[in-house]
Amino acid sequence: LAALLGAFRAQMELGIGAIGGKDSMSGSFENLDVPPTLVSFAVTTGKTGEAVSPEFKAAGHKVCLLTPAYDENGLPETASLLETFDTVTRLLRSGKAVAAYTPGMGGIAEAVMKMGFGNGFGFAFDDALTLDELFGYAYGSFVLEMADGTVGKVLGVTTADGSFSYHGEALSQAEVLSAYEDKLESVYPCNIPTPAQSMETFSYTASQRKAPAVKVARPKVLIPAFPGTNCEYDSAKAVRDAGAEPEIIVINNLSADGIARSVERFADE
Repeated sequence: LAALLGAFRAQMELGIGAIGGKDSMSGSFENLDVPPTLVSFAVTTGKTGEAVSPEFKAAGHKVCLLTPAYDENGLPETASLLETFDTVTRLLRSGKAVAAYTPGMGGIAEAVMKMGFGNGFGFAFDDALTLDELFGYAYGSFVLEMADGTVGKVLGVTTADGSFSYHGEALSQAEVLSAYEDKLESVYPCNIPTPAQSMETFSYTASQRKAPAVKVARPKVLIPAFPGTNCEYDSAKAVRDAGAEPEIIVINNLSADGIARSVERFADE
């Protein structure tokens, strides 16, 4: 219930409504009990030229933490969060920020670690940072690699040596990456040896192209929309793109008569 109320509050304060969801909040199987869980995600649209990936792009760049204000419960204040979003958007569009990551359960330390893995760059943490700041929660904040200037709190600087350093101690990226990947390597292998081998190239050039002598009309595809199903519009678009003529038929199950009429219409079509 708390998760649902929290999701409702976020939608109301941000002015963004959820467009879908799954109604099973818990479940059990034999002797296994699944605690009530709410999983949410969000997507948006934008120009590809304004999107950046999370990995560090170059050595010598300052990395900053931009954080919204938090309330007494440790939750981001809505007005401050929206202002943070706007600031990050401007920095990305202007090219001043060249990499971005949102901290999760591992905090800033996890974010910097994963940003370094991408291109093999290391990172020197600012010694003024405390362990609580490095590993504490920072939901709603952004870790930004800055190619120009700084913003928020400076966390440190990217390095070319591929190591992570803090207060005079350093770990090589190979050590950190091994510890990160080896935990589940026996369950889900990610370091699979791949033999180096050349690929044979096949090619064919057609001397002539023939069209069928018999012309066939566009086939008609009926797409039933049952209660609880979705993607009928996506299916119709795919059918139309393939050259067929789609028609969506909604199956009415409000009554036995409605079902019968839906079946009859489907048969007639």
